[in-house]
Amino acid sequence: MDMPPAAADISDRRYRRVPGPFEGWWLEALPVAVDVRDLSAGGCLIQSYHEPTPGTRLTLELDVPFLGAVTFTGVVLYVRAGYGFAVEFVDLPPALRVTLDDVATRLLREIGPAADVQSATN
Repeated sequence: MDMPPAAADISDRRYRRVPGPFEGWWLEALPVAVDVRDLSAGGCLIQSYHEPTPGTRLTLELDVPFLGAVTFTGVVLYVRAGYGFAVEFVDLPPALRVTLDDVATRLLREIGPAADVQSATN
């Protein structure tokens, strides 16, 4: 099992993170419902009893506020045993990444700054 990044690494995040939950699907041979606990333009944290190996490439369909269903390709960064796993979005068109960051900013404005899981620092 890989461990989550150290606190110092978390402060280097590039995108604002919005607390969930958000609904989604892990698109395998049979789609699996996932509970997204936080979302950013860079990736998401999924609460799940399934624990894919770090480095696993997967496809997710997430219900993104203001956008509807969006399909993402991601790579599992690490697994939190008994909780879930973190996914980094890859091969994301730059325009969609900007749009997701705008959605995060809008949501954080609506729910208040205390809900910002991690502000952007770069």
